Amino acid sequence: MSFDTPNLRCKECKFWWPLPHAGAPASRLKSLRGQCRRSAPPAFLVAASEPEVAAARRPAWAITAKDDWCGDYVHIDYKDGF
Repeated sequence: MSFDTPNLRCKECKFWWPLPHAGAPASRLKSLRGQCRRSAPPAFLVAASEPEVAAARRPAWAITAKDDWCGDYVHIDYKDGF
């Protein structure tokens, strides 16, 4: 059994949001990295007595490479996407 799944890549997942690359606009075909928007970013609990920590931490989407993959993959129909 092979774990190489060339057809289940982030770049073809409906939850993947491409990021701009080298000054070029975001594109599913050309972007090397993107945001996985499958689940909401985690919230951070910070004590009120540590405002500098709260200012430095903020929720963020996970950044993935276009050729990464996971078990939550859902294929995007390009006619409906970018």
